Amino acid sequence: MYSILYILSIMRYTLFDARGGLMSDKYLIYNRVKDLRNKNNLTQEQLAELVDVTRLTIISIEKQKYEPSIGLVIRLAKVLGTAIEQLFWMKEEDE
Repeated sequence: MYSILYILSIMRYTLFDARGGLMSDKYLIYNRVKDLRNKNNLTQEQLAELVDVTRLTIISIEKQKYEPSIGLVIRLAKVLGTAIEQLFWMKEEDE
């Protein structure tokens, strides 16, 4: 597992892999936004309002189609009550 700062430093060149994860070179980026949103009994709309984005942004993040900014990652972690590293992580493609 890699630190969030390392993850964010390589997120510039993003493609999607066949499994739905974001792929930067040989790294796949995943998140638990949907799981933690449900655990906190929040709708996509409620979470969007709490972190000051649109519902479509939350949908895109949950579907691994959008890479949030560092500021949004921090806000999501705070609202969802978890560490950034527990919310977003990446693995090497071969793992």
